[in-house]
Order: sequence, then structure tokens, then C-alpha cells
Amino acid sequence: MIDFFNNDCKTEVSEKYFGICDNPPPSTSQAYISTNLLEKDEKWLAVVLNHKDKTVEHFAIDNCIAKNTFLKFGGSQDESCDTMLRYDGSKIVFIELKNRKSNGWVAKAMNQLQVTLNNFKILYPTYKIKDIEAQICNKQRPFLEQSTIQQSREFFKKNNIILKIDPQVVIT
Repeated sequence: MIDFFNNDCKTEVSEKYFGICDNPPPSTSQAYISTNLLEKDEKWLAVVLNHKDKTVEHFAIDNCIAKNTFLKFGGSQDESCDTMLRYDGSKIVFIELKNRKSNGWVAKAMNQLQVTLNNFKILYPTYKIKDIEAQICNKQRPFLEQSTIQQSREFFKKNNIILKIDPQVVIT
């Protein structure tokens, strides 16, 4: 069974400012946290703002928690999102990291988040939806495009979870 809170896939950080990194596809490594400001421009795909110095748990989903486990109907493997942050004991942000300018990255990222959320909801049916967020971070597309607003609305209608498209993750 999948354990989204697997300690083998967890790191903790409490810095005010840190990055989430991932190697370019096809990667067999997992997303990771960097507090090295010298790596910001080159490696950070998402910037996390943690102004209250909260302890943030980072769980690598792709290539760790979900390694060879998320199956879609018909038995073929589906793609999960890259990572999950948890803070304040129950607040969760599922994050898909992208570093692309090409078309189609939003739809692909939304699908990866959807697959992950579907699995999470099955395994943790009593988890409060109000404590869950979803976010797509694309280093090369830092601003929300008009065409993605409708996709975000559809995601909300399906999941009752707000989808943010922003390379900055804010810990509230």
C-alpha cells in the first residue's frame, strides 16, 4: 500500500526561503529541497516562502512514494506529481514541477496532480479537503496565462481544491 507520509521519502526544513529541485526528465531521482541560495537560478524549480519559519515536511512522491505504484484503469502506469509539502500538522500542498516553455505543460501537470489526488483521497478518505492545495510550478512560465484560468476552474469543480499556477509556494 502507498504511504504518502513515508519517512524514507521525507525531509524537513524550516528556513524562510528555500527551493524545490528536480532533475530533468527522464529522471529516476526524486525531487529534493535546497537551501543553497547559490543554486537558486540554476536548480530551483519552485521557491518556497516560509515567512513564519514553520517546520515544513517535504515528501518526494515521484520516484519515491509512488515508485511503480500508481496504476490507472487497464493496468498501465500513470504519472504522479513530483512532491508534497505538509505543515501545521495537516496542511498539504501537492506540487508538480515543470521547466518548460512548450505547449501542453499545464494539461500534463494537471493530470499528474489529479492522479495523485485520486490516490490520496482513496487512501485518506477522512482527510479534510480544505487543508489540501494543488500547485503547478513552472520556472520558465512564472506568470499565469489567460488560457489556464478555465483549466483551474475545471480542476476546482472536479476536486473542490484550488489549483495555483505559480513558481512561488507560500506557506501560510
